[in-house]
Amino acid sequence: MSGNRFDFLEIAGATPIDVERAGTPSHDNIIADPTVELGRRVDENGIPLAQVVDVDVRGYRAFLEQDPANGTSIFSAAATAADTRYELRLIEVFGGRGIRPMQFNFPGGIAVNSRGDLLVADSYNHRVQLITPEGDVWIIGSRGSGLTQLLSPQAVAVDQEDNFYVVEQGNCRVQKFDCRGDLDLVIGEPGELANPTGVSVAPNGDVYVADTGNCRIKRFDRTGRFLMAIGSGVGPGVLTTPQAVGVDALDNVYVLDTFGHRVVMFDPIGRYVNQFGSRLAGRMPGKATFVEPRAVAIDSADLIYVADTGGVMVDGTQSRGRLQVIDPNTGEALLSIDRLGRNFGHLFRPTGIAIAPVIPGPSGLKEGRGDIYVSDTMNHRILRFGWR
Repeated sequence: MSGNRFDFLEIAGATPIDVERAGTPSHDNIIADPTVELGRRVDENGIPLAQVVDVDVRGYRAFLEQDPANGTSIFSAAATAADTRYELRLIEVFGGRGIRPMQFNFPGGIAVNSRGDLLVADSYNHRVQLITPEGDVWIIGSRGSGLTQLLSPQAVAVDQEDNFYVVEQGNCRVQKFDCRGDLDLVIGEPGELANPTGVSVAPNGDVYVADTGNCRIKRFDRTGRFLMAIGSGVGPGVLTTPQAVGVDALDNVYVLDTFGHRVVMFDPIGRYVNQFGSRLAGRMPGKATFVEPRAVAIDSADLIYVADTGGVMVDGTQSRGRLQVIDPNTGEALLSIDRLGRNFGHLFRPTGIAIAPVIPGPSGLKEGRGDIYVSDTMNHRILRFGWR
């Protein structure tokens, strides 16, 4: 195993389908192409496949498949646990392979800040795209190894002050940018990290990095000072291929041990607590099963969201990825999404999950759960799911 999160790809990659220059990457506001017709999605023969049922204010191309009964199609998955019903519906799809703003070349990890801006590690365009709720796009980074340049960024995370951290597999480092997009800090001395692929920020500002090539998680404080390594040594918590990491509100740490097909939980001081998952379906009835999990997020209720590769389709041409919601107390999969509808097929090696902040209601209280963003990596697109 190469240690590459996208070990099935070459870092040089193929030239994106759309080779029109997007301009010099900068912090300038770049508006998405206004000439793109909104509201249609067609197949290779030009036959319409879908229609806009609720145009998002950001100007994204938001499509849901047509339903003859009511003009909309709601995909939902539900499960009953503790007398609670969970349902998700696909409410937005945007992207496509290319180099223009809001196009992607194997999007990896994603994050959402307190303003609702979506940050996407646009891995093989060697940049981060920050997409505002109004539809403006900021491009951060360009290919290279200098400061503010990026080489194969795999993940992005935000802290409580909206600073954001970008982990670069190609440069084996993490760059911290402030909320304006200016460089603030570099984490990772030469040789300190090996093929890092994941990053997460705890509520206290500590930074957790999936040091994949060294088979461990490294914890740093907000100044970049190394604090501890997690998952090395002996015992059930030893990691083999950690590729993503998440931290809950109590500083518990959840690590995706990708080729161990499991989620491993550690306490705030790095001690092994528990693990979830089994590759073999049915081996642990009612429990979560994974095949190469690659993205994790934890919501305000401490539910765990995991995206994995899933199973191989019957024709063998594509893996069928899944998004699962896990109860950390029982290890039970409360719901699983592995099909998006006739017009959208399946998730294809998803590698990023982000949970949007909950917007306060009229009373000023935050109610419900935030929308869920998933980077559908091999389909070069971002999906947004909402709760019902």
